[in-house]
Amino acid sequence: MTTFTAPDELKEPDQWVNWLKGYNPRQPDKPTKRPVSAHNGVVVDAHDPRNWATWEKALQRATMPNSNVNGVGFVLTEYDPFVGVDLDNCIDGAGKVKPWAADIVRNLASYTEVTPSQHGLRVFVRGSLPPHGRKRGNIEVYSEKRFLTVTGAHLSGTPATIETRQAELTAFHRAIFGEACAVAQGTPRPAQPLTMDDESLLNVMFRSRQGYKIKALWEGSTRGFPSSSEAALALCSHLSYYTGGDAERIDRLFRQSGLHGPKWDRKDGAFGTWGARTIHRVTSQMTGFYNPTYRSVGG
Repeated sequence: MTTFTAPDELKEPDQWVNWLKGYNPRQPDKPTKRPVSAHNGVVVDAHDPRNWATWEKALQRATMPNSNVNGVGFVLTEYDPFVGVDLDNCIDGAGKVKPWAADIVRNLASYTEVTPSQHGLRVFVRGSLPPHGRKRGNIEVYSEKRFLTVTGAHLSGTPATIETRQAELTAFHRAIFGEACAVAQGTPRPAQPLTMDDESLLNVMFRSRQGYKIKALWEGSTRGFPSSSEAALALCSHLSYYTGGDAERIDRLFRQSGLHGPKWDRKDGAFGTWGARTIHRVTSQMTGFYNPTYRSVGG
C-alpha cells in the first residue's frame, strides 16, 4: 500500500481531491492527471468546491485496498495563501537535482517535494503572484485555478514547512518572466482615502459586478464554500479591496455580517485572534484597491 503525507499547512483547508493517471497521445511520455472526487471516486471538475474533501477523506480513498486513484491533490484558490512552483525535468537519471533547479529551490527555501514522475520538483510557498507569467519551459507557477498533486516525498535539505517568501517569489518571477510581469508586492496603498460612510460603501459593493456574491456572503451564506471559514475569508477579501486594506474597518464591517461568529475572536497565536489572522492574510495579498474615481475592474 502506498503511503501519502502532506505538509500540515495544506491539511487544514478542505480543498482536497484525488487524481487518476491518464494518457495523452500528444505527449505520451507525460501522463495526464484527472481529478477524482474523494467522496465517490468519480472524475470531476476540481474547481467546483462541491467536489472538494478533507485531507483525511482524500487520504482514505488513496490508501484503500484496490483504490481506483493514483494519489491526492490540493486545489489552489484565490482565497488561500499558497503558491505552487513546478520544476519539470530537473532530476537526472541518477536522482540528482540539476543545478538550475537547485538554485531555485535554495532561493525559495520552502517545503519542496518530488513529483509523481520522479523527474520533477514542486515547491510550495506562501505569497502572491503578479497577474501574468505562469509557464516558461520547464517552469510553471500557480496560485489559483489549479489542482496540484501532493506526494509527501519531501526533498531532503529543504524546510518541512511552507514558508512565506514574498520577496524571494517576486525576484524569482521577475527573473523567469521578466520585469513587465512583475508588480510590487506586499500591501499597496489605496489610490485615495475613502471618506464614504459604511452604508454607502456597502451599497457600492452590492452594486458591483460581483455584488450578488458579496451580498450573499454578507447575509451569511456559505454556499459554494467548503466551510464557513472559507466563506469568511472570501468576504474579508472583498472588504479589504473596498476599504483600501483598512484592517480596523474590515473588522468593524465583518462584525456586522451574517458570517460573524465566536470563531472570529478565538485566540490564535501571534495574531491574537482568528479574525486578526484572516484580515492579515487578505490584506497582505492585495495587489490593488477600489478607486472611487473610476470604475474598477477588480470588484
